[in-house]
Amino acid sequence: MAIRPARVAKILVSVVPVLLIASIAGQILNHFRGHDYVFGFVPLFYLDGENNIPTYFSTMLLFVSALLLAIIAWSKKKQDDAYALHWVILSAVFLLMSLDEGASLHDVVITPLRELLNITRGPLYFAWIIPGMALIVAFAVFYYRFLFSLPRRTRLLFSIAAILYVTGALGTEMVGGHHAALYGMENFGYTMLVSVEETLEMIGLIVFIYALLEQVKRNLGGIRIRIA
Repeated sequence: MAIRPARVAKILVSVVPVLLIASIAGQILNHFRGHDYVFGFVPLFYLDGENNIPTYFSTMLLFVSALLLAIIAWSKKKQDDAYALHWVILSAVFLLMSLDEGASLHDVVITPLRELLNITRGPLYFAWIIPGMALIVAFAVFYYRFLFSLPRRTRLLFSIAAILYVTGALGTEMVGGHHAALYGMENFGYTMLVSVEETLEMIGLIVFIYALLEQVKRNLGGIRIRIA
């Protein structure tokens, strides 16, 4: 059975509104009805929670991206492609991102870095944003030529995916950090900002996976699953 990029993307996209609605419904129950643990529903679906369904879904998206990038890197290396190493690095980065998403490793640096820089409020309240922005700039410089070596459609999809993901991961996170510094995180307004952030990240990753599946199809004729 051949894996069709469009079908995979449609299935993944259909999960996002379900998770979003479940998370918002849970936060309405939590903040306006006082039911914070209705049969475990609220923490199970909260988009900013840990070890729950949205976290596992996002971790899976990142891991699938890493796997597809590894497949492409392998094919590019066999072809002695000039940008094979770029694909390898991307695969490693997305693998690390999936580990971070699952274990929330970036949260470990927030408090020490915030104290070191004396950040008490403002867009940089979540201090991991500072090294995050530096890494994005470094990536933009390192991958500039790589991006323009790609087919036009792939380049467009990669760019859309990156804009969506970075807008959520950094842009909305900065707004959320400012809000959290002023009002804390235990309020409905913060949960809505988180909803926007996580939704943008998930959609960005799905667009990226779609682009990678098309790339695999172009390079290797696609991916097939054999059912015994």
